[in-house]
Amino acid sequence: MAAAFPQVDFTILPTENEFAPIGFIQTNGRKLTQRFANTCDDLFVDIPVSTEISAAKKNLSAQLEKDFFSKVPPDEFEYFLFHEGLGESTAFFFWMKKYRETTKKKICFICSHSLRAELMMACPYVDLVMTADPLTFNFISVYYAGKFHIRRFLLMHHSQKNLVAMREHAKNNESYTHIEKVGNFLGIRYDVPFEKYPFTFPAPQVERAKKIFHDMNLAEGKTVFVCTEANYFNGLSQFHTDFWLKLRDKLNAVGYEVVTNGPRENIPNCKNVFLSLFESAAFAGLCGHVVSVPTGFVEAICALNMVDKITWEIIHPSDTDKYWKGFSPNVDGILEGYARMVDKLISENIDCTYRKFGNNSAEDDELIEKIVEKILR
Repeated sequence: MAAAFPQVDFTILPTENEFAPIGFIQTNGRKLTQRFANTCDDLFVDIPVSTEISAAKKNLSAQLEKDFFSKVPPDEFEYFLFHEGLGESTAFFFWMKKYRETTKKKICFICSHSLRAELMMACPYVDLVMTADPLTFNFISVYYAGKFHIRRFLLMHHSQKNLVAMREHAKNNESYTHIEKVGNFLGIRYDVPFEKYPFTFPAPQVERAKKIFHDMNLAEGKTVFVCTEANYFNGLSQFHTDFWLKLRDKLNAVGYEVVTNGPRENIPNCKNVFLSLFESAAFAGLCGHVVSVPTGFVEAICALNMVDKITWEIIHPSDTDKYWKGFSPNVDGILEGYARMVDKLISENIDCTYRKFGNNSAEDDELIEKIVEKILR
């Protein structure tokens, strides 16, 4: 079951000058959202103190008490304040079976994004899924933490106590990945194996994906679904335009059509779709082939698709890539850990290969040849 939290409409607040509450939010909205994504701070402290903001916070509290907590009391559910990447979200999705068996309580996910809500609504072990805009979500996280049995995963994951325990365990366990971190957060013992349970895609999304695929005159098994973007890489794909163009041309030359995914055209002269999570998973199954940078979005669709055979080519920047803005120059180590996680997460029918962008045009050409050769097998 899905629902939405009541939200305060900040646009109705009076504005006397550029420093008034709504002016500040409009001017700094993107900065607030980015900071919110990586911290558990109280974003309202960044908004200039005013009677309007105090009233807005009071009104939001009253709305939450009246429209949510009075109908869904905190002691009835285990609550998850959920703002995770889709890879971690998919791990939560499959851990829920064992977690539910352990707690024997109803579970509610409060999500900050529609894709995460769509995923958790399909989980047969989750009873209620709520959505909230970033500021409302943050307000709940900061001011209502005491009402929840469980707070945000990233907060718990980055707490000093948990980090020390995780690192100590990881030193003696090469198989330790983000999947085990999620299990640890849920209180599941380290020795309990991660298991995926069978489920079926929601039928309406599957039918819509099929209709879009065939309306675009695409051929099953002869289409390559390309995802060039990931939040992790901060717009890296725009600096590798030549690579994606050459990959498009090479695939077209051997009879394959390239379709990109996203709100805008990522590769010129390619068809583009912007679908929901399960529509994307069904669409990728019809394509038969995926090429992407490491992204939780593709991790999720390759984990959820348990029927179709898909080749997935994952391309990471090399450690000498001048555009690489990652947190470590040790790309091989990153890819090794990433591969351990993905191999546990994705379905057995996914044929996955890990590669790195070339450092020059000749190396890119060689990489493209390898990708096309793999797809043609």
